[in-house]
Amino acid sequence: MVFKLAARERRERIRELIAVNPVPPETEFLFKELDVVMQAIQPVRNNLVHSILLWTGDRKNLFFHLRSKDKNLTKEEVFATEDLTTYALLAVLNFRFAVGPKDHDPDEIPPPLPERPEVPEFLRPSLRWPEKPSTAVSGL
Repeated sequence: MVFKLAARERRERIRELIAVNPVPPETEFLFKELDVVMQAIQPVRNNLVHSILLWTGDRKNLFFHLRSKDKNLTKEEVFATEDLTTYALLAVLNFRFAVGPKDHDPDEIPPPLPERPEVPEFLRPSLRWPEKPSTAVSGL
């Protein structure tokens, strides 16, 4: 039987592996970027998956309500995470290629990591960008 790890546990295992087997600075930077973005957007994902959809009066006041934690997210807040989600996707692709993906064409490379996206106001307290490497890192 296979038990999948939660996203947070997977990131913790990767952190442990990097501590034991250091990786190049570019690879470590990609993981740190991915880690902080995932920490910020994971609560949004959890809220959406486990919430109920409510509105007060008209559909302009639509929100996602998580009963177990009594938290609400508006539709606008959810859509505001789109750029961060895309950034996380590109960080995953680049990180996976940096550590050596299985069965890939060596001439195929993922799109470069773009500039850091703007962080929605409601997520700013939970996202602290890591310091960029002091040496020039290609594509970063």
